[in-house]
Amino acid sequence: MLLTLSSYGGKSDSNSDELKKDDAGIAEVVYKANPATLEQGHQLYITTCAPYHGQTGKGDGPAAANLNPKPRDHTNGAYMSKLTDDRIGHTIKKGGAQFGYPGMPAQPQLKEDEINALLAYVRSLAK
Repeated sequence: MLLTLSSYGGKSDSNSDELKKDDAGIAEVVYKANPATLEQGHQLYITTCAPYHGQTGKGDGPAAANLNPKPRDHTNGAYMSKLTDDRIGHTIKKGGAQFGYPGMPAQPQLKEDEINALLAYVRSLAK
């Protein structure tokens, strides 16, 4: 699976990264998420995100019923493609209050490689 991601925090894991330029000549990191990274991200998603975002990432988890605003739909590619990896990583680490989602709890216990795995998995949900 090939995902265009920049590693949260600027470091990469054991996946191979390559630098490519888009049509406008802007460099971006092409992050190749390996199956182990995606599986780690999936496991973290199930334990930390699914109660709110649902098992499939649609924002329909059991805890979502009492939240206003509702959790984001991670399968919405049009919306998710507008978010930078840095923003998603910061939201995971520091919570959603900074972006108008006070119900999104911070996950300060997650290490950088865990955030990168979770980020790769969240990106894989977007259609």
